[in-house]
Amino acid sequence: MARRTLLALVAAARAIRHCTPTRAPIRHCTPTRAPRRGTIRMISERQIPAYVQTMKIYESETGVETQPACGSERVGIVPHDDGFLASHSTEPLFTPEETQFVIDEAEARAERLGGWTTQRHANYATTDVPVQELPETHKWFREKALPEVLYPFLATSYGGVLPSTSALRVVDAFVVKYNASSGQSFLKPHRDGSVVSFNIALNSWDEYEGGGTWLARLDDAVRSDRGHVLAHASGMLHGGHAVTSGVRYILVCFVILKDFANFAYRFYENVRSLDPEELEPMPPGIEGQDSS
Repeated sequence: MARRTLLALVAAARAIRHCTPTRAPIRHCTPTRAPRRGTIRMISERQIPAYVQTMKIYESETGVETQPACGSERVGIVPHDDGFLASHSTEPLFTPEETQFVIDEAEARAERLGGWTTQRHANYATTDVPVQELPETHKWFREKALPEVLYPFLATSYGGVLPSTSALRVVDAFVVKYNASSGQSFLKPHRDGSVVSFNIALNSWDEYEGGGTWLARLDDAVRSDRGHVLAHASGMLHGGHAVTSGVRYILVCFVILKDFANFAYRFYENVRSLDPEELEPMPPGIEGQDSS
């Protein structure tokens, strides 16, 4: 039987699943501290000209319009102004068929090319594969997932924090693999070079132990079940909590606020300043040096 494309799987389940909550999706686990000072990041297309080009990779090629905020039920985490800095879906936003398709395409690529990439991000590298190198996933992501689910979820989550949610643009998207027995099992505390970051849990939390996204402001890690989305301000100190058994797959995205470079910088610095001082990491490359 011919393999169904990811878009065909989506078409078979067109019901809008992200506006009716069913259950609380969050589990917590013990964090690992990193008491060092971090660096200031560049977080806009003005500071990183390459973002002007990379955001085009994730724009619809068929003219699909982005849906507005739908009021999707979510758990707000870390209050800030009239909203929250982090947000977690209260029901899966994506089906098991969708998420499994992404995993399968990523693993098929790795098998074909001899492994996953490990050096795309210089300071805090992950074992990953860019979404644009997965043809079916890329098409689904830009034509369905972003305009119909993810941008509306972000608009709902950050309407009280950002000056414009219609200006949100994904500039990097990649599938990450954390493996307890080989390869990379965790990611050290860091900040992303964007305004908002989010990750989609691609497999069930029953398939691994540990894992989750550690947030310094919580001094804890948030675990997400399959199909759920966790979004957070990129300036928040966070990390990939260690997977102690099994394999965890997530799809990670960095999002900027197009044409709001000045606000983005002020927002980033404000968010950064609120993190616990004692959990700050040293800048990459000088760990172990005297921080006095």
